Amino acid sequence: MKTMLDTFETEKTQAADWFRSLRDSIVAEFYAIEARHETDADAGVFEVTKTKRTSDDGSDAGGGEMSVMRGGRVF
Repeated sequence: MKTMLDTFETEKTQAADWFRSLRDSIVAEFYAIEARHETDADAGVFEVTKTKRTSDDGSDAGGGEMSVMRGGRVF
């Protein structure tokens, strides 16, 4: 029997997967735009950094990944 906690964890995993997929689609589109604009400048490159937050009481408050484009022809 599935508990409410099991359901929450399943939904949390599904949401995280969806947001990762969305991020990957956005990054791919930025790379495509950069590729279409050929100049002397190098195309932008995304740096992915893991993030972690801590609550005021010191407990784990979550985290994730942050993608930031560095350099670039358009952006």
